[in-house]
Amino acid sequence: MHFTFGSFSTLWQAERGKMNHFYKHDFNVIYLHHFKDNTLLLLSPYTLLSPTWEIRTHMSKWCQENHLSLNIDKTKELVVEFRRQSREHKPITIDKTPVERVSSFKFLGINISEDLTWSTHTDAVLKKAHQCLFFLRWLRKFGMSPSILRSFYTCTIESILMGCITAWFGNSTAGNRKALKRVVRTASHIVGGELPSLQDIYTRRCIRKSQRIISDSSHPSHRLLSLLPSGRRLRSIRSRTS
Repeated sequence: MHFTFGSFSTLWQAERGKMNHFYKHDFNVIYLHHFKDNTLLLLSPYTLLSPTWEIRTHMSKWCQENHLSLNIDKTKELVVEFRRQSREHKPITIDKTPVERVSSFKFLGINISEDLTWSTHTDAVLKKAHQCLFFLRWLRKFGMSPSILRSFYTCTIESILMGCITAWFGNSTAGNRKALKRVVRTASHIVGGELPSLQDIYTRRCIRKSQRIISDSSHPSHRLLSLLPSGRRLRSIRSRTS
């Protein structure tokens, strides 16, 4: 499975509809996501191996015809493969320029790794949080009150730890969670009071997010959250691991 991250300079917002039609019908893309000038393509390996996959010429030509400029320097390729015998994948080229293949990529504030784990993202979050702990210690040395210290923690450290937490915290490893809890515990010693745990905040935000999805019938995940006849519990999502 291939993730292709690209950056487009869009002249008209309406061109996104044309891009959706172009990719989904011509290239059989599994998933296409837009956010401002960033575009995410999720491609099947069978699509890349098929003879009809001609991204080198079609993408460049289509962008020129629709007044779009593709920044190849910001375009990255991420390959996700769990076969026992991995095959060699030919690099994607656009206008005779090879697209850089990376092991992880930051998309909308989340670091996505080729092994689909959250260790890279957790390490990045911990690095930022430790930098803010340094300033929190200095505020205590300057004699700031506990209320100011708590406000600084909430506005900086907690906001860093809580960034997109509903997407990654549930699948993080025990070691990653232990390191995150250590940051909260250190901050609580500096502040001089107990701080809300990450697990409690994660649970509250997941419940709030689920309620919003249930109440919004236009949400893409609305069909995944259906209530049982009792109306008190959600139906379990069917999934397969093989």
